[in-house]
Amino acid sequence: MSTLAAHLVSALLAVSLATIVWVTVARARRRAQLERARHAALYRGVGEAVVVLDAKDVVVGWNPAAERIYGWTAAEALGRTGRDIVDPEPISDAQAAGDDSLRFEARHRRKDGQRIHVEVTGSYAPDPEHGKVFVLVVRDVTRQRETERALRESEERLSLALAGAQMTLWDWDLRTGRLVLGDEVARRSRLASVVTGTFDEILARLVHPEDRKGAAEKLAAVLRGAAEEFVSEHRGPGRGDSWTWVVVAGHVAGRDARGEPTRLTGTLRDVTAERNLRTRLERAERLTSLGTLAGGVAHEVNNPLAYVSANLAFLREELSGSQGPAASREELLQALAECVEGIGRVRETVTGLERFASPETTAPAPVDVRSEIEAALGLARHELTRRARLEVDLPAGLPRVMADGGSLRQLFLNLLVNAAQAVPEGKPDANRIAVSARLESGQVVVDVSDSGVGIPSHVMPRIFDPFFSTKPVGTGTGLGLSVCHGIVKGLGGSIEVESEPGRGARFRVLLPVVRVTPAHPIPAVRRARLLIVDDEPFVGRALSRILGSLHDVTVTLSPREALSWVERGDRWDLVLCDLMMPEMTGMELEARVARAAPEMVERFVFMTGGAFTRAARDFVESGRACIEKPVDPGALRELVARRVAAG
Repeated sequence: MSTLAAHLVSALLAVSLATIVWVTVARARRRAQLERARHAALYRGVGEAVVVLDAKDVVVGWNPAAERIYGWTAAEALGRTGRDIVDPEPISDAQAAGDDSLRFEARHRRKDGQRIHVEVTGSYAPDPEHGKVFVLVVRDVTRQRETERALRESEERLSLALAGAQMTLWDWDLRTGRLVLGDEVARRSRLASVVTGTFDEILARLVHPEDRKGAAEKLAAVLRGAAEEFVSEHRGPGRGDSWTWVVVAGHVAGRDARGEPTRLTGTLRDVTAERNLRTRLERAERLTSLGTLAGGVAHEVNNPLAYVSANLAFLREELSGSQGPAASREELLQALAECVEGIGRVRETVTGLERFASPETTAPAPVDVRSEIEAALGLARHELTRRARLEVDLPAGLPRVMADGGSLRQLFLNLLVNAAQAVPEGKPDANRIAVSARLESGQVVVDVSDSGVGIPSHVMPRIFDPFFSTKPVGTGTGLGLSVCHGIVKGLGGSIEVESEPGRGARFRVLLPVVRVTPAHPIPAVRRARLLIVDDEPFVGRALSRILGSLHDVTVTLSPREALSWVERGDRWDLVLCDLMMPEMTGMELEARVARAAPEMVERFVFMTGGAFTRAARDFVESGRACIEKPVDPGALRELVARRVAAG
């Protein structure tokens, strides 16, 4: 082969090789372009922002979603360092640790300088142009995190508010029997934060036995759809063996496909301190009322005392004369009857004062509304009649209502005092106060009306608010009508008011009646051995006269002497014992007798002129048989007959 031919072959080989290289490079570039196009299409199609960083932390990829989140266009972002936009620390940490992927949350900066909260997922990926790159998928979670933060702050505020109000939330799953009470309840009581059991079991753990029936009825009304929500104020478990007062409110929060309740939710609030404060304020209101009525009460006591004293002096003179009484037998009996009536009036007034002023309430029992109204009238009559004409319409035979007598008397006395203060002084003939009662639709309805100044319409919505008063400073506490509203509500009744400025006002109290089982007939009297223990000699002698014709009566002024008789073996069918004696109280005597003769304890009947100490009140309210002084002879004979017949 010639030299020329050799050169031609070499040239052809060089051209072929160059062509192959060019084609190879062209194909590689085409593949790279296609890969970049594919990556770009992939990035554009991703709904989240995609940011691609090369090994030098330079932005080499930026999709439309990134433009929306950060505010930078792709032209503006490409070529910038990631440090200008994203937080490089987690990426640097991942690189240092050799991690191929990472996930973190950070605060990134937008073009306008605003900081946004983002959730970032990153991983390494090969890139045809930049080699190994780091691909970040960024999701803007600013709104979500702000919502979560607002929710946390709201929950914290709610938690603080509930703690400040001594209130907690509860949630009761009726399907599983799981009641979640919360840590606050567990902290303040002997309960756990989660209680499980049947409906009855949970109520038994959460509600005092005496309050359980009422709470169960309110819950049942909500569960059967008779009420939308329930509110119950009752005693719940405290620390140790104690009980605290709580207000529980709730409603049905979930139902199944058949509409049956599956979940109850609500709040629980400790109102023990509130009730104690309310009791003290109510007592202050009572004492304020008594201060207002003091003159009238003295008048109601002094009037009967005047004619009782005069009649007794007359009887003494007649019976002590040497020739015998000059007056007729009828006249003497009339004087005695007036003495008995006068003592009854004094007794009623004193009893009313004691019950009205007492800070303690007794257990609800069937109460005669008419007698409670008359007792309140006895305390307020002088104050009423010096201001207005008093009209009373109280028919006999009104059914009884379930109430605490002292609270009911306070209710009526507050309304009477309110009526008296509503009419101007100085014109009793021109003013009118009326009190009436009747049975209407299964309720006892009591009206107290006056012809006074009336209640302005703008004041009407607030008249039952505590401490609200339109009276001058110093004439009341502003609790009178609020106390009335609380008493009536607690009795399951309602109180209404009608008024027109300048034309007086009428308060109407509606109280549900209660059925009373008829009393058993008085059993035949059996002669029995009675022991009377009272440190007041006149009381002992008087009771001996009342009972001596029917029974064998022994009287002692000393509880220690009575105890010594029991310890030596003497026994009686019944012991009438004074509750408060200086040498030894009736409570102490009973405790000492219980050790010497346990069978005698059930034979004690205590006589009291007033349980003045907390221990005495608790003792009386524990169910001990008691009779109040001054003793009514007929009631005393009946009590003794029943107790003796009962063995």
